[in-house]
Amino acid sequence: MSLIPVSTAFLGDNPFEPIAVAAYGFVLTGSSIGFTLLRWCVTRDERGRFSALHAASLNKSVIGTLIYAASIPLAFVSVYLSMAIFVFIPAIFFLPDFLLPRWATGEAAKNRG
Repeated sequence: MSLIPVSTAFLGDNPFEPIAVAAYGFVLTGSSIGFTLLRWCVTRDERGRFSALHAASLNKSVIGTLIYAASIPLAFVSVYLSMAIFVFIPAIFFLPDFLLPRWATGEAAKNRG
């Protein structure tokens, strides 16, 4: 998380360089991994289970982390697609759950069990 200002400055100085976009994606991926692990540890109950709401938010965190990770090699293919990912991931956390696919909110797993 402390590397966000460094990677943001690097991206600001070199906005269309693939290495700058990949570095920014790398830092965001690392931050997202840390946030996902924190959310996983904090939201478990005493038996290690999650409520449906916490499972849905954890699913969004995991999906966001994987997409952030995909932005790193994608930066060398298209910096625009990689930057679109940087806008898309925060947007999914502001969308209500009914606007997301069922697999992203955990409803599919809830309906199976």
